[in-house]
Amino acid sequence: MDKSPCNSHRFPFSETMTLLPLRKENIVEFVGEDGSQLRKHVVKHACNTLLKKSGFDDPDPHVTIKVVTLSNGLDVVVAECLACSEELLAEVKNSLAEYQKNFMKTRGML
Repeated sequence: MDKSPCNSHRFPFSETMTLLPLRKENIVEFVGEDGSQLRKHVVKHACNTLLKKSGFDDPDPHVTIKVVTLSNGLDVVVAECLACSEELLAEVKNSLAEYQKNFMKTRGML
């Protein structure tokens, strides 16, 4: 039986972030095939950074990118980030922001 601290509440820490100026037509490329780019640039990067900083080896966080339609009819791209600890959630948010900045810059969108 899994005795990890997140067993009863797998991901007790969460945050939804709006990814401006990412557009819904960019999601497939941003996430990568089967989520490969998101795993590489956000999930693994955040876990490795946390491990180097504090020695914590939390279970991998979960990041979902999706489009949400606001009440005014506008579509925005959001990231739902779930993590086992506040520290890992902070690293996920930092990694996601850095990856988005680099993604937009390399494609001439900034």
